[in-house]
Amino acid sequence: MIYDVGDRCVGCGACASTCPHTAISMKEDKMGFCYPEIDEALCTQCHLCQKICPILQKPVLHENSMGYGLQCYDESVLNNSSSGGAFYLLASEVLSRGGVVYGAAYSSDFTKVLHKAAYDFRGLAELCGSKYVQSDVGDTFGETRENLKAGKWVLYSGTPCQLAALDNYLGERVSREKLLSVDILCHGVCSPKMWGKYIEYRKKSDGGFVPLKVSMRDKTYGWRKFSLKIQYEDNSYVESVNQDLFLRGFLRHVYL
Repeated sequence: MIYDVGDRCVGCGACASTCPHTAISMKEDKMGFCYPEIDEALCTQCHLCQKICPILQKPVLHENSMGYGLQCYDESVLNNSSSGGAFYLLASEVLSRGGVVYGAAYSSDFTKVLHKAAYDFRGLAELCGSKYVQSDVGDTFGETRENLKAGKWVLYSGTPCQLAALDNYLGERVSREKLLSVDILCHGVCSPKMWGKYIEYRKKSDGGFVPLKVSMRDKTYGWRKFSLKIQYEDNSYVESVNQDLFLRGFLRHVYL
């Protein structure tokens, strides 16, 4: 663990992204959650990590004047979204302006979740839908800053702690005029290690096939009684929220 955050650290990765000497790296703990670790030999005590940490530097709260409800009319978008398709609509507008969209996507083997950029609608499809796993933001904070400096529109979607971290990371160094930040109502996340073990378990149980698509809020049984669906080349696994082992443990806070 680093500086004086203690067990309050949320593993947002802002400190690792901002360190000018690459003295901070994200390391897995025994449960598989990623937390920052300092290489004392590289650290120069510049304290930049402390200045942008969303736990130490709480974001300024602003009073909202109005709220809106939003639902996409396109049923194909709704079926591939967790709820009303709001993210897709906002992202579509940013892409139509030649902008960049950042969000959470699965790794190629579906065992991890990472933040990545979408420059077109094909890339956007990977970012749609809920993924209840701690994501690796990688270099996306720095990429966001450079895109904003270049005058591009940017939409960045993530958990509240990730968006607070991005806000602190950008600071006053760049204009926010073309930044649209979209955070989610966060229930919590499981560790990449836990999710990876579940995917390996499902592959063995389902015949050893490689997943082609995963949906954590599939609507086969409806919106309220959502399911986890894993599509393979010749078959698929679909089980409701009340039966799937991963969703049951997630909603009972077993491994958040």
